[in-house]
Amino acid sequence: MLLNIEKIPDEGLNITFDDVEPWVIQAAQVGLEGKVLRIDGELEVHRKGQLIEVSGALHAELSRACDRCSEDLPFRLGGPVNLSYVPFDDAAPEERELQEGDLDVGFYTGSTVDLAAVVSEHFALSLPTRLTCEAEGFALPACVRPASSKASQTQDPFPVDSRFAVLKHLKLEN
Repeated sequence: MLLNIEKIPDEGLNITFDDVEPWVIQAAQVGLEGKVLRIDGELEVHRKGQLIEVSGALHAELSRACDRCSEDLPFRLGGPVNLSYVPFDDAAPEERELQEGDLDVGFYTGSTVDLAAVVSEHFALSLPTRLTCEAEGFALPACVRPASSKASQTQDPFPVDSRFAVLKHLKLEN
């Protein structure tokens, strides 16, 4: 959903999300890389000159494959959104070192901000590095299959060289 920044009223714009808006579900699925079961949230958009501030909260219930056992893993993810957008400057140098304050700043071109990008980026950055059934707070108490069961079905692409087996019990004195 493209939001024309010139149509943002002085008091700001309040946008409520739910399951029925297809662009919200599609944006969340892109960011979460899984099937979105339910989504809700609220964003407030304020304009201060050319600076656009987006705040609020987004939450989604989804199903995604466990990174360890590949079984479906239902879980809930989300949290607060606090982003700022400034116009993209073509004249700025292509390479520059980012400062801490630059990490929550996005860019827009023309006179529109893409709210679908806000939704997908929020969820993509909220995902844990590794998603497993055993992680605290997720729906399944433990992985259905241990990690070693998959490994035993496939041959190791990097087998250990048996000539190094002698070194396995070697203890060095410091």
